[in-house]
Amino acid sequence: MKLKLGVLALGIVCASQATAGSFNAFYSFGDSSVDSGWWSGALQGQCDGAPTPCTTGNATKDTRIANAIGNGGTGAPVGVGLMNTQILAGDFGLTALPANQPTGTNYAISGAVNAATPANGNIGNLNQNTTLPSTVQQMANYLAAHDELFFRRSAFFHGWPSALGRL
Repeated sequence: MKLKLGVLALGIVCASQATAGSFNAFYSFGDSSVDSGWWSGALQGQCDGAPTPCTTGNATKDTRIANAIGNGGTGAPVGVGLMNTQILAGDFGLTALPANQPTGTNYAISGAVNAATPANGNIGNLNQNTTLPSTVQQMANYLAAHDELFFRRSAFFHGWPSALGRL
């Protein structure tokens, strides 16, 4: 809980010291609490560095997600509507599209745990397809795709540790 509050406080401090338009990118990492629609690309085979196939590993769940997307959902856990990351990025005139889609900068995926460790059976995600990226792997995917320093002065980085951070 303290870690979550610390991350939130850091985001607020960074945001309060910035003005709209002072950032040129918004990057997010985490689980379903910040996922803006990773599944909409994943179910189309856009895996963003995750081993293929990058579906949930549960055909029934994949069908339900696909049906929700077909009925206007975004592939985010909230269904229809904006996710908090999209609202926050929008406050700075930016987007938080899923990283597995063109121009996407939101690496978060529902079910992600903080890191794949021996303590949690070396899984990165709580979905049946446990090879999906953990929050740490999302950051590694970002670093592999960018030649710049992780904390660029002109980018807003948002991270949310998994609600199940001890896994």
